Amino acid sequence: MMARVAGPFDAEKGPLLKSPKEKGSPKVEEVSTLKMMAMTIFAFPISMIWATMGMVILPAEALRLHPSNEALCLGCMMVVVAVSQLICPLVGQCSDRCRSAWGKRRPYIMLGTVLALAFAVGLWYSSVERKAWLFFICLLMSQIGLNVVYTAQSALVPDTVQDDMGSTSGIVAVWQLAGNFSGMIFLVVTHQMDYHVTDISHLVLLTVAAIVVAFIKERPSDGDPLKEPLTLKSLMNSFSLGDDADFYYVFVGRTFFYISMSSQAFSYYYYRDMLQVEDQNEIRKKLAILCLLGTFIAMFSAYPLGKLSDDPRVGRKPLIYVACTAMATVYFGYTAVPLLFTLGTPAENAVYALGCLYGLGIAGYTSVDYALAVDCLPEGIGASEALGLWGIAGFVGSSIGPFLGGAILQAHALPGGGYSYQGYTCMMTVGMISFGCCAVVTSWIKKVN
Repeated sequence: MMARVAGPFDAEKGPLLKSPKEKGSPKVEEVSTLKMMAMTIFAFPISMIWATMGMVILPAEALRLHPSNEALCLGCMMVVVAVSQLICPLVGQCSDRCRSAWGKRRPYIMLGTVLALAFAVGLWYSSVERKAWLFFICLLMSQIGLNVVYTAQSALVPDTVQDDMGSTSGIVAVWQLAGNFSGMIFLVVTHQMDYHVTDISHLVLLTVAAIVVAFIKERPSDGDPLKEPLTLKSLMNSFSLGDDADFYYVFVGRTFFYISMSSQAFSYYYYRDMLQVEDQNEIRKKLAILCLLGTFIAMFSAYPLGKLSDDPRVGRKPLIYVACTAMATVYFGYTAVPLLFTLGTPAENAVYALGCLYGLGIAGYTSVDYALAVDCLPEGIGASEALGLWGIAGFVGSSIGPFLGGAILQAHALPGGGYSYQGYTCMMTVGMISFGCCAVVTSWIKKVN
């Protein structure tokens, strides 16, 4: 797969997608798959970090720092992670206006990496010393660093590539799923060790990715005219969706998807309460295996599905519909497992089977998520600013979902500890409804099939 580089370029709006066949248009370069993989490499470590933290590390930290109120504490941690995403559109505005010999994006990628690395060390220290207040501060700042990187790197592609966005989105999805897969492998291998060893892997991967991106040739922006200065008003406008209905629907649909996804954060407690796995090391191991199965399927499905979405006879939206249906079915299955299967191996195998279906759903969504956003970028604002705004959908969904899920479980707390079947059923029902809303809102988009 080769992706074309856009010809004419506007300093604020990114590439102007002018056909190379038009008279006077410059020669169009080719971007190899290898270079595209290098441009999007940060999707791997960021996904590994978010997967291991969301599924295992933060639940374990909540239990360590607040053992008597772990579900609500985990919900608050997830809200902190979500709040950090508010930085995305601000970084988008700033990087769109960045003028440097290194280009517009790489300076922010490096800045975000340094921030994430520094506060990752703080996370380890505050956890070991059981300083909850410091842990929350370091969690916020480290996630801000990751979101600075995520936003700036996301804009590298629309700055450079003109077409084949489905294939490009597939590459991003493969990186993300490979990060999830590697994270789960790491958790299985180290499940008998202190979970803080995961922090070391995060530091190494971020450093390697930063070195790769540092060597990517990005178009210098130091000679570009600055058409509009950065002001407080322009920064505040970063949080405005404007009048573009399709981009608004992309935003809202993604928000519902993230609300639904948040139920996965409580899988740690689901294993303990519904499947009655008591040993924490065993829970981490079984969760890692569950994620490995789903991610393995997703990893090998994402790129072909992304490629398929470039076919106008298929399009992007049908993959969203299939993904939401599959994942809602999984949530329904989670509520049925404790009723239909004997505890122990039969119930655990049923959950593993549902995890495989969940992986297929994840592949369907992630393979077109990025492409759908780029297809619907609103006119009049820079690519990084728009994608930063798109990233806020993650903030809204990831704020509402975990807090709502934690509150639902806490309302169904059992006297001896843990949460009731009714609590998990209510939480999964909210997830199923949100998946349905995601599919409905996506159907209203008109720019793409």
